[in-house]
Amino acid sequence: YSTMEKIPITFFLTDDAPVTISVLNDEGRPVWSMEHEGSKGFNQIRWDLITARVEGQEAYFWRDRTFIRAGTYTLQIAGEGVYLEGELTVVDR
Repeated sequence: YSTMEKIPITFFLTDDAPVTISVLNDEGRPVWSMEHEGSKGFNQIRWDLITARVEGQEAYFWRDRTFIRAGTYTLQIAGEGVYLEGELTVVDR
């Protein structure tokens, strides 16, 4: 966690609209997604690169988190009247 960074995902909407933000693997399957109440204009969310969480009582919580693996993914933002898509590259540091 000492090197963890949240990445900004910034996008522009012409009107207020709920959207789903998804990261898809090379087979087109989602590895992460979230719902967002988008506002007209620029929007930004900050993602911690965690694709899964398991709630538990273990003291060392990092074992309960799964981070995205290095690779190339598709970033997709979709909603009623909204469809944005781009490439997301995750690298090991």
